[in-house]
Amino acid sequence: MKIKNIIYSLTFLAIFSCNNSTEKSDILKKGNEPLKQESKVDSQKKEIQNEQSIGNTDIDLSLIYADNQKFIIKVDRLKNGNIKYTSWSKPKTVNDKPDLELLDGIINQQGTGGGYHYIFENGDWKYIIENNLMGETFESMGLFLKLIDNNDKKLFVKLNDLTERIADKESYTKSDLIGMWWTPHYAVRKINFFENDRFKFNEGDDNFLNGNYTFSNSQVTLIFDSKQNNIVMDIGGGNDEYSYTLFGEGENFVKEWGK
Repeated sequence: MKIKNIIYSLTFLAIFSCNNSTEKSDILKKGNEPLKQESKVDSQKKEIQNEQSIGNTDIDLSLIYADNQKFIIKVDRLKNGNIKYTSWSKPKTVNDKPDLELLDGIINQQGTGGGYHYIFENGDWKYIIENNLMGETFESMGLFLKLIDNNDKKLFVKLNDLTERIADKESYTKSDLIGMWWTPHYAVRKINFFENDRFKFNEGDDNFLNGNYTFSNSQVTLIFDSKQNNIVMDIGGGNDEYSYTLFGEGENFVKEWGK
């Protein structure tokens, strides 16, 4: 009888121990579920953050950097070739999280020397940055933001060009000067610089003036064959994809980058 009681006791303890072990295992599994869920959420957050930061540190070339009283706008070419639009509403700065980021931009060249338009789509909306190098009036030239909703123009506002601080090359050579230059608002008024230190100045209506030029650092001096006074101008721009500029003494000429 005592032996039977001992056997029953050992059997009961074994079953209880097995059940207790199973319960502990279930408890541990259930206890790990919140940790797994939290880890999954953290992983999703990191993926979202990585997606949001795509392109922020992957910029190959800054194409447009401009602002007005309400906005700061940048257009950048990324290393993968994509064109990106980013904007901030003031008083935010470029160091803050952007209010809008658009990818897959299209660049349209507006004729020879006419400038570039950068076009982005956001649903029914089109965001267009116009960089007009030529125009009928001075006010029609420069950078503009145009917003279009279903072919209906909602906004057209001029921007302040902030790219000048990054547009100038560190140094210039004579080869940067050689070629055709034109007045932005009056394209028939041109200067053609030649390798032999000669130039031809078309004042418009085929009224040509010829002469020699000197080039030193970034300064260009036009010495006319006639008894006119010399004109001294400075060359600028030309960094990466920014057009060259030639200005001074009331004169203003441009030359497309790479030409």
